[in-house]
Amino acid sequence: MENRQRRDFIRKSLLGISGAALVPGALKASRRIDNQKNLIPELPGRTLGRTGIKTPLISLGAAGIYDPNFVKAAYYAGVKLFFSATYYGEGKNEIVVGEGLKGIPRDSFVIGTATPADEFDARAGVFKSPLDIDAYIRKAEASLKRFGLDYVD
Repeated sequence: MENRQRRDFIRKSLLGISGAALVPGALKASRRIDNQKNLIPELPGRTLGRTGIKTPLISLGAAGIYDPNFVKAAYYAGVKLFFSATYYGEGKNEIVVGEGLKGIPRDSFVIGTATPADEFDARAGVFKSPLDIDAYIRKAEASLKRFGLDYVD
């Protein structure tokens, strides 16, 4: 291995290990965050189209998050836009996000989710049959139940 490539490999490996070492500490800290609000100043944000809804530029895509305290910590750190999907952890991720936001005023955050239509062929990028609206509505209602919410944005 060329000397420069070796240095880059070592540098990147050490950065990755350092980041991984910080994660457990962040999760422990998130457990202490319940009673602390607005730990940092409001994050810069934008208004979503003509909706009047303001969200920070930083959002939380929740794929791979398994601890509701992480979601809660993100909220109190200024994140107000959360995204999950039915296929993140086979719907379990929606439960984690919902638990993390439980007790927080619903009008203080924006949440989105996604679910694939059974009729959609992702490889071809086309619908292989007409969309079954009733089945899709049932999927949306199941997502709401997992989140513990009345609506998603």
